[in-house]
Amino acid sequence: MAQQARTASAETEANVVRVPAGTDLIEWYFEQGWTDGLPVVPPTRARVDAALAALGGEADLVECKVPPRHGSLSREILAINIVMAGCKPEYAPVVRAAMLALTAGAFNLNGVQATTHMAAPLLLNVGGGRPGELDKSTLGHPGKYTYCVAENEAASPWAPYHVEKGFNAEDSTVFVLAAEPPHSVTNHVANDPEGVLDSIVSAMSTIANNNAVSSGHCAVIIGPEHARTIAGRGWTRHDVRNYLAMHAYNLFSELTFKERYGKIYNRNLPKWYKREPEARIPIVPSPDNIHLFVVGGAAGRFSAFIPGWGHMSSPVLRSIETVDESRVRKAPICVDGTCYL
Repeated sequence: MAQQARTASAETEANVVRVPAGTDLIEWYFEQGWTDGLPVVPPTRARVDAALAALGGEADLVECKVPPRHGSLSREILAINIVMAGCKPEYAPVVRAAMLALTAGAFNLNGVQATTHMAAPLLLNVGGGRPGELDKSTLGHPGKYTYCVAENEAASPWAPYHVEKGFNAEDSTVFVLAAEPPHSVTNHVANDPEGVLDSIVSAMSTIANNNAVSSGHCAVIIGPEHARTIAGRGWTRHDVRNYLAMHAYNLFSELTFKERYGKIYNRNLPKWYKREPEARIPIVPSPDNIHLFVVGGAAGRFSAFIPGWGHMSSPVLRSIETVDESRVRKAPICVDGTCYL
């Protein structure tokens, strides 16, 4: 046992990189290709060990493979990234759940990273998705680093999203969606559900977002004030999704520029859509493809439409793995289906 301990200690020491005192660690990490140049927290042994303990130990256990290079995300590498991102150890299970959701097959993280579209998840650097190399977005957006919001359950007039999907109210979950930046929706005059939702329909019904030309999933963010206006007339989350799905559309002739550039079929749209000039082409193929959340502060009559990456990626909802009082690991909840929900 003593010999094994000495061997393990020697291996650990061999993996430790030492730099001269006074080295600018932020710049040094960037020069090694480990970061994108933004400030990070130095991953000291003590900090990494604390994050690793929160993940359940077992440093070499591989949680998942991360596209596009399909790097192995061991718990120790995950812990290092968690520390560098500034997370407290208690946040570690949340980050792990997000990574397991992002690397689920239905999400198609490899495609999200390789596409020239600006769809963005949040990625750790173990995947190799660096701009100009394996991240091929023509135009990116800041969400590639900071796209994370929390549902405002306290201000929502409806049940939380995860409860609607079959989780218990006390469960904690993460939801991931390959998405464009938020498209702001402003309406300070409507005092009924239709008025608020018609503004959101307007934001959805353009010919330039990915849902318009590739169908798939999207998210709709309802601000607390708009949510109160809508729910105050007795409208449910189901009513909202159905209204938006019914009224958000473009004419096929608009999507084809009235065939100014020749005949267009568009194989990215569902087969059952009519390819006729006056045919209505819905922004989403089903109300279930609209993922509705109440998010934001109490003041201000604003909402947002967040287009997805079309049919090429499906969102994933996953529970956060925790350890209960008996120290028995709770199995992650993940229900398979068209959109992995």
